[in-house]
Amino acid sequence: MRKERFFVPNADRRLGDRYELIECLGDGSHGWVWKAHRLSDNAIVALKIPKNQGDTMAELEEGALLIDTSPHPNVVAIH
Repeated sequence: MRKERFFVPNADRRLGDRYELIECLGDGSHGWVWKAHRLSDNAIVALKIPKNQGDTMAELEEGALLIDTSPHPNVVAIH
């Protein structure tokens, strides 16, 4: 049986050594979108955090297909 896990930010709002969460921009049926500070280059980015996080990376596979695709002016970049 799959165990459901939900995202709760740390008190310091850091995600490892890569991002610092600034504010939650949205709460949808599949996840939250946060405005975040990317620590490696000081960029402000949007992070989507899935609500139902399993033990595999299956929830993120859709985004993996979009990495390194040609940029489009109407689509956000996936990193």
